[in-house]
Amino acid sequence: MTDWKARAARLGLIVAAACAPPPPDDPARALDPEGSGLPIAVLSRMDSAAQAYAAGDAETARGLYAMVTDSAPDLAAAWFGLYLAEHDLGRKAAADSALARARRVVRAD
Repeated sequence: MTDWKARAARLGLIVAAACAPPPPDDPARALDPEGSGLPIAVLSRMDSAAQAYAAGDAETARGLYAMVTDSAPDLAAAWFGLYLAEHDLGRKAAADSALARARRVVRAD
């Protein structure tokens, strides 16, 4: 690459970096670029929980869904996932509580 092309490429990178939005203070709180309004970390845990549940690992799914309900208490899908996991683990009271919470969240919308 000629010297002027290398300088132009560096300048392009500098301009691109200067025009890019600043990174969030906490990457775990970065919002979903698809527009859900949820932090990427929450969506990632939801995905991991669903995969664990589908693989038959209700205990791991329960833990992940519980983490999501702690950080996103208005996410009905997380409460329903927690209900399914608790139900599969034979924890009837916890399952009933999670299902009731999911219903309250849906009604509030």
